[in-house]
Amino acid sequence: VVPVMTSAGHYADVILPEALARNRRHPSVRLRVTPPVGSHPGIAPLVARRVSELLREHTLSRSETAVLLAGHGTRRHPASRETALRLAETLRRRGVASEAVAGFLDDEPALADALAETRSDAVVVIPFLIGGGSHAGEDVPRAIGLEPGELPLVGRQGRLRVVVDQAVGTLPGIVEIIVDLARRHPPPAPRPGRRGANPGRV
Repeated sequence: VVPVMTSAGHYADVILPEALARNRRHPSVRLRVTPPVGSHPGIAPLVARRVSELLREHTLSRSETAVLLAGHGTRRHPASRETALRLAETLRRRGVASEAVAGFLDDEPALADALAETRSDAVVVIPFLIGGGSHAGEDVPRAIGLEPGELPLVGRQGRLRVVVDQAVGTLPGIVEIIVDLARRHPPPAPRPGRRGANPGRV
């Protein structure tokens, strides 16, 4: 089972296991739940490549542009924010922009606060979300004071030029990450003798 989610936390660690356990076949199925898609090491190169494309498309200077990862977060589970914070740190170390910070729709720091802390002349906002939907297209722009519109969305917030991109889950390469997670975390091997005791039939 591959959680097509950006972060560990409430849904990946609580809701998903509870839902799987409700299946009547759960005790007999050889089951492995992989880490969520957003925690895969291949996410950082995907995001870095997309930031470079946006810098070129909007004629933005890497040395004068910040990256703001817009995560969902939740106060119900502390791990929900950790993946976004780690990704921001990875992007910072890679030097994909002048700075890289994370802000959240439902956690601290709020997106508006994270945006206010940037010192650059422009900000590229990357919704660290799987689906487009209303979070990426409406909630993220509104949280930073922009009117929603077609993504990528270009606007101004005070002194800042702001570009809001589509959700991370729409980037090319996500399918390959899902497949890789499944390959890296196969189900446990059958218990010895089980196959002989309960032969299958066609």
